[in-house]
Amino acid sequence: MLVQCLTELIERFPKHSKLPRFWVRGVFPLLADQEVKSQEKVLEVLEGVILKNIVSFDRMDNAHHNLPWIILDIVEDLKLQKLFNFACHKWMLGGVIKPHLLKNIISHVGTYHNNAAWFVLATISEYMSIKDTDFMLEYFHKNIHNATEVDNYCSQLVIETIFLNWTQFSDADLLHLCSEMLNSLNHFTAPLPLISRYMDLCNRITEHATLTIEKHEAGQAQQIARTRVQEWAGKLIDSAERFLERQIGANAQAEISPEDEDLMCQYIHTLGDAVLISPRKNLKSLELLKNLLESSECNLSSEKENNKWKGKVCARVSAVAIITLGKISLQREKTATSLVPLFGKLLSHRSKPEIKINTMIALTDLCTKYTSIVEKLLPNMCVCLRDDDLLVRENTLTLLIQLMQEDYLKLRCPIFFHLLYMLLDEDPGIKDMISGFLVNSLLVKQKNVMSQHFVESLFHYNHYTTHTVYSKNLMSAAEAEVFSLSGDDNIEKRRFIYRYMLEHMQDDHRFKATYNICVDILAGVSDDKIELKGSGVALLKDALYCLSSQEIRLSHLQSNKQDKDDDDEDEDINVAQVITNIAKKTLISQVVKKNVIEHTVPIIIKLKHKLKQLKSPLVKDLMAYLRELMKDYKTEINEILAADKELAAEVAFDLESSMNQSQSSGDESGDDLMKAVTDKSVLKQIMAQAVVQVERLSAIYEEEEANTQKDNETNTQKDNQPEEKDDEKKEKEKVDEEHKEAEAEEEHSQMDT
Repeated sequence: MLVQCLTELIERFPKHSKLPRFWVRGVFPLLADQEVKSQEKVLEVLEGVILKNIVSFDRMDNAHHNLPWIILDIVEDLKLQKLFNFACHKWMLGGVIKPHLLKNIISHVGTYHNNAAWFVLATISEYMSIKDTDFMLEYFHKNIHNATEVDNYCSQLVIETIFLNWTQFSDADLLHLCSEMLNSLNHFTAPLPLISRYMDLCNRITEHATLTIEKHEAGQAQQIARTRVQEWAGKLIDSAERFLERQIGANAQAEISPEDEDLMCQYIHTLGDAVLISPRKNLKSLELLKNLLESSECNLSSEKENNKWKGKVCARVSAVAIITLGKISLQREKTATSLVPLFGKLLSHRSKPEIKINTMIALTDLCTKYTSIVEKLLPNMCVCLRDDDLLVRENTLTLLIQLMQEDYLKLRCPIFFHLLYMLLDEDPGIKDMISGFLVNSLLVKQKNVMSQHFVESLFHYNHYTTHTVYSKNLMSAAEAEVFSLSGDDNIEKRRFIYRYMLEHMQDDHRFKATYNICVDILAGVSDDKIELKGSGVALLKDALYCLSSQEIRLSHLQSNKQDKDDDDEDEDINVAQVITNIAKKTLISQVVKKNVIEHTVPIIIKLKHKLKQLKSPLVKDLMAYLRELMKDYKTEINEILAADKELAAEVAFDLESSMNQSQSSGDESGDDLMKAVTDKSVLKQIMAQAVVQVERLSAIYEEEEANTQKDNETNTQKDNQPEEKDDEKKEKEKVDEEHKEAEAEEEHSQMDT
């Protein structure tokens, strides 16, 4: 419904300045929906609004033709490229992307839609080849290779498109392209963001030329190609190391000019990519780069060490050095082990944003190969989720999610709680990112993850650290400083997270969470396993809040409105599924009722005595929970309380006291319980009288039926009887009627009593 409404609006008002952004934010995220029908609907809408409105640049003549390019710019701005990538994949599988569409998109290259056009071309190229490559080479020579200033973002899209379509180039074009790129690499003039792709392309083209163009045998060709690649990559490494020795070696000057710093970035970046192609056991530059970071970022250099450079460089050079050290670390585990402590220091809060981001990237790459080495730094990595800089938080969250989705990083506590904390971030993009991961990825793989860690979350967010079971996954001091939600000031933040967790549980998970809260926290307080002071008070208060919340109630006990809406939307739902769901709900209801009778109410009663003894103000919270419980299980609770008149009187008094504070909200459940408890004997008497009344009325009804049948049998004889007998019969009927009226009056009198 939302997709349809937004689409109708944007099609009717394509010139509206703000509507396209609302449309993108409302429609695109639904591509990640687990429902296939929802995905298909969104893909259909995207095709209609974006693809079908793309025409050749010279044929654009209305606002609808401009709309796709506005939307694509917004997609890039909101960082929704992955969702658009997903849509392109589905379109390719469905045969939606035709040659004429590609031709129309290519016509926008070099216009004011240039970036968006290259973005679409690069995305489509991941799933299908573009046979027309002339425009790619033309743009590369004019705007990248021979240009004095290069648009980094656009140039990356162009080179990515060339890389994905290099097999469509002629052999002559490939050799010429490889020669130009190698020339830029050897002179260290290649744009910094393009160095990696330049080397990838040169590597591929060298292998292709050896095997296809020179027509060597397969085994021999691979060896020749490998030797050639090692040769030009080795030259790049040697050139870079000689330059670094001159700039940051033991005999180099401490001060480096800004021009030399720019050149250093080129050499250091090239060194890192060349090492990936041509690994070396002993790199002279390893210690040089390590010393550069220690001197510039960690202040670890010593005046006594005369064999080391003691200068400093700008943060940009350090950031590039971190990436290169990360690539070098991938070659040998021993090198990685020696560099991980340095990376940990670079994540310090004193470091600049680019230092932290690149350190996170380096550690993420290392984690894919040497997970155990990096795990010790996970607390430091998580602290970056709470950095003041938005880019640091955004990149850290993206990288951690990536590691978990690829199963390099297991979801353990307290990392899980740190991720939930990010739901409170002030940036909407981060909120959407973490919520999307939790709903569309994590809960799909681990359906019970919320209930599994719910009780522990109560201990964690209140920073209760002395429990024998739930206080094992403690935070480091650095984590506690930035992730703590303890105290009254953060109560609403904690409750928001609790509600979110409960909302994303199934009924059986909510039941389990309820049971565990009662057994582990409420009973824990009653049995003195949890100290009712400090964070223990807040812990119990949060537990009672969760138990009283609407979100923890089973779905069939919640408002029927939602169920009605769902029924309207799912009229064609599978009948077997409906029956299964009903049976499951019925079974859960019976189990829950049994649990209320056998466990919950006895625990509440015991806790009430404990809180009364301590004169704790939390009695009010406990009675609020009991009132909520009464709404669903009044009969079961009445049966328990009726067995103990003294207890019933106490509970009735407590409910009356707490009820006075909630009358303004119209909550009458407490009054119902108190009346039910105090009037239990009267109810029993009324019920007994009602049974007697029903028996008497039944006897009278049976007698009337018998008399009626008898009258019908003798009806034919009435005309032959004398008039005297008729008078006697009337007199008898009158007496019977008076007798019945007397009995009825007596029964009404008893009921009034």
